[in-house]
Amino acid sequence: MFPAEAITDLKAFFGATDDDDLQHRLSRMLSSTTAFGANENIDTVPTSRYVLKTPFR
Repeated sequence: MFPAEAITDLKAFFGATDDDDLQHRLSRMLSSTTAFGANENIDTVPTSRYVLKTPFR
């Protein structure tokens, strides 16, 4: 599951270990989104995931 800390912490969001790693991951993300035109004028909608029942109990 996505970590709750990722809501406010970019390092947690990108799984980065330090500032240099975060910069590297942000650069890769920007390159990736730019490649298919998703780097500008994008509407986003925050979503949530609720675990109502786990199949492992």
